[in-house]
Amino acid sequence: MARASMPELSDPAAPTAILIVHGIGAQSRGETLVKLVAGLRRVDPEFAKNGYEGTLMFCGRPVRLYEVYWADLTMGKLSEGSFEINEAQSLAWFPCMNARRGNYDKGRYSLIKLAGWLVALPIINYLILLSYFGAGLAAQMVSIIFKKDEDREPAGRFFKKIRAAADSAAKLTDVDRILDEYPGDVISYINSAGDGFHSDGKKGAVTEERKCLFFDVMDRFYEQLSKAKSDGCGAIHVVAHSLGTVVAYHAVTGFRFDINDGGRPRADAEAIRSAAASVKHIYTIGSPLEKIRFFWPKLAPARPPLAHTNVSIPWDNFVSRFDPVAGILYSFGDWANITNHRLLGGGFLSGHIVYERSAVFLGVLTREVSGRDVPMSRSRGERVRDTLLLFAETLAAPLALALVLIMGAAISLLTAMLIPIVLSLVLSTFMNGNLVQDIKGYLGGFFIAMFVLVFTINPPIRACKVHSRYWMRTKPE
Repeated sequence: MARASMPELSDPAAPTAILIVHGIGAQSRGETLVKLVAGLRRVDPEFAKNGYEGTLMFCGRPVRLYEVYWADLTMGKLSEGSFEINEAQSLAWFPCMNARRGNYDKGRYSLIKLAGWLVALPIINYLILLSYFGAGLAAQMVSIIFKKDEDREPAGRFFKKIRAAADSAAKLTDVDRILDEYPGDVISYINSAGDGFHSDGKKGAVTEERKCLFFDVMDRFYEQLSKAKSDGCGAIHVVAHSLGTVVAYHAVTGFRFDINDGGRPRADAEAIRSAAASVKHIYTIGSPLEKIRFFWPKLAPARPPLAHTNVSIPWDNFVSRFDPVAGILYSFGDWANITNHRLLGGGFLSGHIVYERSAVFLGVLTREVSGRDVPMSRSRGERVRDTLLLFAETLAAPLALALVLIMGAAISLLTAMLIPIVLSLVLSTFMNGNLVQDIKGYLGGFFIAMFVLVFTINPPIRACKVHSRYWMRTKPE
């Protein structure tokens, strides 16, 4: 719930800086800033009417806007191959490794909670795997249906057709691109932050740009932070969305701050520490931080903020009830005074991207920046639209998931049965039909069992190896 007392503003003549950190995806520069400004105009219709540069007036207070833009570091060719299904599958076993190897602080998670997740995650793993296969098949089918006539392979010899089909299957589908640009961004940032890239023996699988991603993103944050300080801003408010909340957390706490990507000490360390002391408030929307700490405790150590002050920084965390990414922050009160807010907006698909127009979020941000409450309420049209969107997505998401699961299960079953079917065709030329059917049944059961066995055993084997090498938690600094 929101704080009842009005915030004490710093020098009223000095502008307040709002530092905006976007999340994952191929976003254009200024996209997140524009969304936030559109939301703030619901409070003050005249805000930023003449552009976003310089000092602006918001509810009678001078403010300046700064965007921490880093999407260009992961777009296009830089993101290709960043998502690997075997890596995603192994993550389900990280909580087990964390618990067994003492990575969790004593008492942080109850035995019942840990046991529940250790049972549920392998099951979720199978659902994700089947969904991955099904989504890939659906993307291939859509590509074939909507392929232009001039792009179709002309009739020719049998082996040419086989080769053309193989080449088509090897091409990136829309599903591959989406996975590289969204979950792939998370994996790239996490592995870069924890120095945890593991290529499974593939030489050259990880580029230098991906290895240095964490340090490059931190440099972008500190550049805007220092700029706000040098522009004379008295207080800096950080607004971060999605993976950007992890970026903001790492930057404000100074995670791996003392070195850069070359392993050398920072030359501008004191200037950045001075600017960090001006961070007076943090707002996280759609934050996966609690999930990050659960899977990778090494990336969320208990430590004071970068400015080394004993004063708790106010931190407001906003969670849409249907946002599958966000979560309540229970375990980040080491140096911040966290207030969690639940809100209703969007459905299962859009719940992650509706925060900038939420009356709950805008009300808190307005009060903290301007020093006064500005009443806000949703119009009847907005309430009707949100309700319809909620019902539509609540129905559509399970149906879409069920469809790709069925398609994934079908293609997996077909793959497992392919060798028995081909072998039965050969055996039927010189063996009894009933015997051939029995052999096909036994072989089919064998290959299905092998399929399940491989995808059951391989993830924990990889997880054990990768976790012990890269993700053992060090002692708190």
